[in-house]
Amino acid sequence: MASRARTSTSPDGAKTRRRGDPYSRPSNPQNQSNVENPVGLFVKNQCDAELTHVEDAPFAPLVPYVPRWNRHLPDTDLDSSEHNSVLAAYFSLSCSWNMIVNPTCFVRDYAKALSQEIGEEVAHYSPMLHNAMLAFALAFSSNQAHQSVEFRRRFVTQAKVYVDTECQAPTLSTVQGLAILSCFHSGAAELVLSFTYLGMAMRVSQALNLENMKLGTRLNDIDYQRACVFWSLFSMDKCGSLYVGRPQTLAPSFEGPYQPPGTPPIDYGVDVGMECLQPPPSHVSGPPNIAFIWYIKVMRIIQLAMKMLYGKNGVCNPIVDIRHIEYISGQLERWKRDLPGSLRIDDKDPDLHVTPEVTMVNLMCEWMHILLYQPFYQDRSSIRYITTPVHQIGFSDQDYTRVSQQRERAYQTATPAAERILFLLEKFDSEHGLDKMDNASVQIAYVAGKIHYLGIIDSTSAVHRSMSSKDGMEKAIQLLRRMGSIWGSAVASANRLEELFTTASGNALGENSAS
Repeated sequence: MASRARTSTSPDGAKTRRRGDPYSRPSNPQNQSNVENPVGLFVKNQCDAELTHVEDAPFAPLVPYVPRWNRHLPDTDLDSSEHNSVLAAYFSLSCSWNMIVNPTCFVRDYAKALSQEIGEEVAHYSPMLHNAMLAFALAFSSNQAHQSVEFRRRFVTQAKVYVDTECQAPTLSTVQGLAILSCFHSGAAELVLSFTYLGMAMRVSQALNLENMKLGTRLNDIDYQRACVFWSLFSMDKCGSLYVGRPQTLAPSFEGPYQPPGTPPIDYGVDVGMECLQPPPSHVSGPPNIAFIWYIKVMRIIQLAMKMLYGKNGVCNPIVDIRHIEYISGQLERWKRDLPGSLRIDDKDPDLHVTPEVTMVNLMCEWMHILLYQPFYQDRSSIRYITTPVHQIGFSDQDYTRVSQQRERAYQTATPAAERILFLLEKFDSEHGLDKMDNASVQIAYVAGKIHYLGIIDSTSAVHRSMSSKDGMEKAIQLLRRMGSIWGSAVASANRLEELFTTASGNALGENSAS
């Protein structure tokens, strides 16, 4: 996996693909029967073999053709070729950085369960999971009729037929299916339903005791697979909580209870528990997913920021201990310093090519910068700062200096972060199209637009901008509109930003006229 996918030249002068770039296409494909899937991956025609193979796709295993592949699916005109194609898209666009589903394990159990006359009990496949995955993955279909929410909702309805049965004797696939149903409803801008199914997934995960991880011991494949599902759900919990303004729920058992406000946080570090995400050498679970590991690390920093800086309603706390910001900032700087080169993006590189996993990991990092310093964009009278060792509230000269330094750092950090988010989205759009973007990016694009909105109503940050706040906000709206071709939540977010933009522009015009 690499953030830059380049071409090399063979001895005969022909261009060849660099392995690990799932989006580049063969310069001279000889087999004219090959069919192209929605994300530009080439798959072998089923006439040639009974296995569909996604070439060079990260973590995309062989997808077997099973005669009864649609056994648990609703009656539609979806064929097996498109079925395999959209699953390949889902593996490459979503599972390459957030492994709520392990592609290797799912494909293995999918083949095992559906090749039996009476389905064998398996942990990584279930009818609910299969339908939920297709409901989400069909957003990446090249068939516009199948890409529609109305068509995809037929698979959601079918998935929910199995909820009661599967929750009576849950497996990992039960947690995964409920979590993906939550993702579907989030993408369709149905936030209450999204939060409901996410809550169900978390409750079932607690029933399976997924948060109780084995630390310091040699893990087997089952332990690794359980850890992947837990940490994926852990991250969805943080994103969902920020999205709807509700308290976060999941934490690994080794973290213990939350510390009361005002006390120094326990330094577990973001590396504790990460050894659980290194697959055993048996290769049963597939190769290690480096992007997933670093995504989880930054989400654990987000967890700290939410715990220390934000209240239960998702709004900044009225009292902020500056030491917490300094502590979390140190964790984030360490994360950036240690980030593997394969996940870094140099936006000054003219040959830069981005992959979904690299794009999403870097988007999360920029989002973290905004969450960390967003309190300093608030009305100064609405927040008071704790800075002294005895936690007294007040402003000495030294206290005021520290607050001013953090406010300046907010403008230096959060403002460029919002611009960098737009750059990453534009880069992905130019290479792959925003209709291939996971819906997790919608929330991040909206937050970037909000920072530009705050820049319109407070011009203090203008010195740190490379574009005007109005241009940045308009660009965020345009990008969300393009994502709205498959995600209803992007349309809703764009509409909200347009309302804010109209209000802010009108106020700014009125102030200029008055002056």
